[in-house]
Amino acid sequence: VDAMVSRAALHVTGTLHSSTALKGRVDLDRGRVLSVQIDVPEEKMDILDISSEFAIVHNTVEKKQAMITDNRQTVKVCSGDLLGRVTGLEVCGELQYPNASTQASGPYFPLTGPTKLSLALYKRDSLTSYKLLAKRVENKKQSVAQLS
Repeated sequence: VDAMVSRAALHVTGTLHSSTALKGRVDLDRGRVLSVQIDVPEEKMDILDISSEFAIVHNTVEKKQAMITDNRQTVKVCSGDLLGRVTGLEVCGELQYPNASTQASGPYFPLTGPTKLSLALYKRDSLTSYKLLAKRVENKKQSVAQLS
């Protein structure tokens, strides 16, 4: 709303962030030896981070709003111990949102309030990289392939 004397608005800020990287090396020697090395992240890799915030603007003053605070839901899920033991990595996700479905007069999503969704990869072991070596040796008597 914009009037001669006053100005009012609802300001919604949405943020999408990712901080991912893949570092490694691939070598192929005459089609007989393939070497692949993939480095793991230092401690944490933010795969995806999405959030929203709300603010009321009155004239030139902006004030953050919590919107609906009742029945705020938080769900956290991680890949578990098995993946951590096998790969040394753990994938975790988190979702936070205001559940307005119990309020008959409440607004519809996404105007219910601040929301957050995140997905991250954590290093849970001391390893620094994964290495794969594949060799193929052929002679007149036999053909041997080795994978390690």
